Amino acid sequence: AFDREGETMADLLIKNAQLVDCDGRERGDLLIRDGKIAAVGGEIAADCAVLDAQGMTVMPAFIDMHAHF
Repeated sequence: AFDREGETMADLLIKNAQLVDCDGRERGDLLIRDGKIAAVGGEIAADCAVLDAQGMTVMPAFIDMHAHF
């Protein structure tokens, strides 16, 4: 994936989020690699930027305010 200037996007690990998808909700981590979801679950480890999402909700299946399940 690329940003607006054609540079490669950095990987990101979102930790401690309230994850909401078609299966319900759970507390866990979300790894984004090359602009795509690479892993979802608890206690993911990766060598990349980390965002602590404690107290925040992440809804990876939601696009443009509606769900794509």
